[in-house]
Amino acid sequence: MTRTVRGILIFFLVLISILSGCTKQPKEKAKTPGRLKWKADTVAVGFKPLGWLSYSPVVANGMVYLRGRDGLYALDTKTGKQKWMLKNKFSIATPCVSDGVLYMGSLDGIFAINAKTGKGIWYFKIGHEVDSKPTVADGTVYFGCADSKFYAVSAKSGRIKWVRATKKPVYSTPAVAEGVVYFGGTNDYLYALDAKTGAIKWVFRTGGIVGSPVVEGGTLYFGSWDNCVYALNAKMGKKRWKTALDSEITSAPAIGSSAVYCTSWNGNVYALDLKTGIKKWVFKREMLSGLDASPVIDAGTVYIGIDKFYALDARTGKEKWDFQVIKGSQSSGISSAVVSGKTIYFISNGVYAVRQ
Repeated sequence: MTRTVRGILIFFLVLISILSGCTKQPKEKAKTPGRLKWKADTVAVGFKPLGWLSYSPVVANGMVYLRGRDGLYALDTKTGKQKWMLKNKFSIATPCVSDGVLYMGSLDGIFAINAKTGKGIWYFKIGHEVDSKPTVADGTVYFGCADSKFYAVSAKSGRIKWVRATKKPVYSTPAVAEGVVYFGGTNDYLYALDAKTGAIKWVFRTGGIVGSPVVEGGTLYFGSWDNCVYALNAKMGKKRWKTALDSEITSAPAIGSSAVYCTSWNGNVYALDLKTGIKKWVFKREMLSGLDASPVIDAGTVYIGIDKFYALDARTGKEKWDFQVIKGSQSSGISSAVVSGKTIYFISNGVYAVRQ
């Protein structure tokens, strides 16, 4: 190769390099919602729709807490890596975290655990399984039990404050508002008790409540085994409206600005008018094993796991995106989800963290 040809080649190579440097690089594409961030498939017990109880992970203190194969796990929210694990015979209830303490039902009682370290604080033995997710309010832990009783114990020591007999097991997660604790029993009654004393303020009879009640704006919303969603005056227990769906409701409703979002056992998601109960839209899917996961609403989107994990427009019910958990299978089901920090966490054949 002559010096002239070599010089020409060098000139063109330099020119191309300069032009490449001047070319604007394309902007990074926006992060796509519904994409997997991480999956921890070594700890999850595997979600199974039970028909009377729905459980989910809990997110707090930068950790995801859930009951796994061998006990209670704490995973890092960013990576899914295990922070700590506590071996014990925990029930399938969803844990509750309050003021750095995790409360979790077991096969014969309830535990209070340091949420950061996993070390036990106290244990209250009952002798029966606690499948109700605890609720903490004003220094008291409220929960139902398979021994057909509802308990209020000290959050600090675990000592009993009061007990209320219900004749049948309680799996409902209680709601506390304005000094009143609300919960549903499998004896067909919705209870409103004085939070300090356990005295009955009122009861409302329906078809067996398992799904957890929700209080919003002086109204109590809940679903029942009689295929209906109810709205009651929270103070007096008087019915404001009642709407029949296609099958029983075992989940908790989610409350939006103008609608109540709920699921039915047949696999459908409903939006009901907040004031009247009139159906606004229905998102229908077929289920092989039943749907008892509760919907979650965040920033105008309803999230729910059915045959896939769906993100629905809260106003129209139209699908925004979906995430396939297990291709060609519904056998493991999908738990109720938790939204935290632009990430959605749920349990199926593992623990999933999906971009919001």
